[in-house]
Amino acid sequence: MNKQTTKNFALVLALSGILFLFGMILHPNEQSPDFVPSSMWTLAHVILGIAFVLIVFGLRTFQLKHEDLGAFGKFTVGLTSVVSILLAGFIFYFEAFIVPIIASNSPTLLEETGPLFQGTLGTILLVTFAITSLSFVFLGILTIMKKIAHPVAGILLFGTPFLAFAPPLPYIIGLIGGISLGLGLTWIGISVFKNSG
Repeated sequence: MNKQTTKNFALVLALSGILFLFGMILHPNEQSPDFVPSSMWTLAHVILGIAFVLIVFGLRTFQLKHEDLGAFGKFTVGLTSVVSILLAGFIFYFEAFIVPIIASNSPTLLEETGPLFQGTLGTILLVTFAITSLSFVFLGILTIMKKIAHPVAGILLFGTPFLAFAPPLPYIIGLIGGISLGLGLTWIGISVFKNSG
């Protein structure tokens, strides 16, 4: 692949990080006692859903920047792509558009102890968020190991578990984790763009 292709995918990765930052900054505190999903909730989740779609394409940056990623690298990029696809669909459709309808009509369904999150959906989400956390931590390790970008950019991806598990972690911890993830993706994308000739 030529340098321009690498730069293009790097820009997509950087854009995914920037959108992730905006989505996190706009995201209302759902742990607030008077929280009700609003148009800001929908907007934040649409932006986050688009960010995850762009992450899927932006991950190609890793393969283009370092042709020999090895088994760990290929596994990491593949796993991160799969969870990003799953989360793009979940966040874009369920979180952005279905949650506000449920909240307006049957808010008890959305409680942490309610039937949605105590049932099969809750288990699936728990497993998905755990795998998401691992995949982005692995991506941070890959960034450091293969010198894709500055090590701090890789370390910033380690904030993903804090985002994935808020709640039950406090909102501010999740916000910091999300901002950390967005900054890491942006930094990696810009770094690869600048260093691709």
